[in-house]
Amino acid sequence: MKELFRVVVAGVDVPIYRATAKEIPELKNDDGEDLHGCFIPAKAMICITQGQPKTVERDTINHELIHAWIYLSGAQSVLRMLLKKPDDLVDAEETLVAVLTPHIAGIEWCK
Repeated sequence: MKELFRVVVAGVDVPIYRATAKEIPELKNDDGEDLHGCFIPAKAMICITQGQPKTVERDTINHELIHAWIYLSGAQSVLRMLLKKPDDLVDAEETLVAVLTPHIAGIEWCK
């Protein structure tokens, strides 16, 4: 496992690591399939799967940063309250993150 860099998200220092699923079991889903990355709330850290192409790795980091922001900002609690069935939180959050990722990743800074 290698630390790539750290980012402050909602006032929290979040390290970003490149790792294998053997090192970080959360890099596999409940069905045992490999994930590109994950945000681990209990440790406030992001892990991305080793061996991804750089473009996929960048998109994965952006995707997981949005998960971190939703959780660390408290937006996840608001989302949970707005849902009619709180059990839908995982699907609702994943859909929201998937929609936001390309737009946030495509932000261009202007002078």
